[in-house]
Amino acid sequence: MRRLKGPDRPLTAEADRGRLLAALDCVDAVVVFDEPTPEAALTWLRPDVWVKGGDYGDGGRELPEAELVKRWGGQTVIVPYLDGPLHHPNHRRGPADGRRQEVTDMDAVLVTGDSSGLVDAVTKAGGRPVAIDRQRPRRNVPCVECDLADTGAAEQATLHAIETAGGGLDGVVTAAGMDVPGALADLPRETWERIVTVDLLATAAVVRSALPALERSHGGVVTVASTLGVKAVGDATAYCAAKFGVVGFTRALAAELAGRVNVTLLVPGGMRTRFFDDRDDRYKPGPDAVLNDPAHVANAVLFALSQPPGCAVREMIIAAETETWTRDPRPAGARRR
Repeated sequence: MRRLKGPDRPLTAEADRGRLLAALDCVDAVVVFDEPTPEAALTWLRPDVWVKGGDYGDGGRELPEAELVKRWGGQTVIVPYLDGPLHHPNHRRGPADGRRQEVTDMDAVLVTGDSSGLVDAVTKAGGRPVAIDRQRPRRNVPCVECDLADTGAAEQATLHAIETAGGGLDGVVTAAGMDVPGALADLPRETWERIVTVDLLATAAVVRSALPALERSHGGVVTVASTLGVKAVGDATAYCAAKFGVVGFTRALAAELAGRVNVTLLVPGGMRTRFFDDRDDRYKPGPDAVLNDPAHVANAVLFALSQPPGCAVREMIIAAETETWTRDPRPAGARRR
């Protein structure tokens, strides 16, 4: 496959492709051959009709095996491509000079956490979101229920989610997170460690399990940090420790996977979500707080995941236009009083 179509192929491993095809009602059997041409397999199968995709008929030339199929009275048919993002002849295939072409569509995207805005954005873009969360999301999407404070369970949930998506994966977004503000001396050890585990260690666990699928698709990872991952404040030791860790983890991962998987660090400011709902009132955004629309952040995530091959968005800071992470990044009214 690589000799014929270049180092970026195959996009999906042969075992995954075989399982996908075998699952179709119209398919009776799947044959995988190792030879550079299908002639040995054709001689054994002796099909009445041999069908190939439209890209094999470029230039009007006849397929090399067409003459072989004629020997037992068979015929070779080339099926043309249909217009559309998923069926265009150049979908994920570079032009003749070897340069990879821009690809803006996506398929399966794994999202951790209850991020309905992101799930909606992926669906609107034509992708298939698959969620991992403690409880099923409000949206009707495939979900693997898992407490991400258990990193072993997080790894298994990721594998299950990939299987649910059909074995392939175009992107991972680690949006799950939690925080319980308070002084270090006041937070129970279990709470402090749970924050670090869910926000940092589970991020690494999910990405680790997804890497084989992402490398096959040359997909992307977007980790969600925080402005408190670049600016420390009081009453947030666990959250800052975790989010500073996400920043370092993501930057190191980008260097490690360069050219194989695109890795993006997303640093969002305050958003209008349920993240603040369970907090003590003194840590909730005040009435004058300017918070970003989570849909805007979701669009930024999609922008990172849909970059053309050969291009990667390494880091993004997304915030309301009046917010700056160079000062205390928590929305006014959510700071310690």
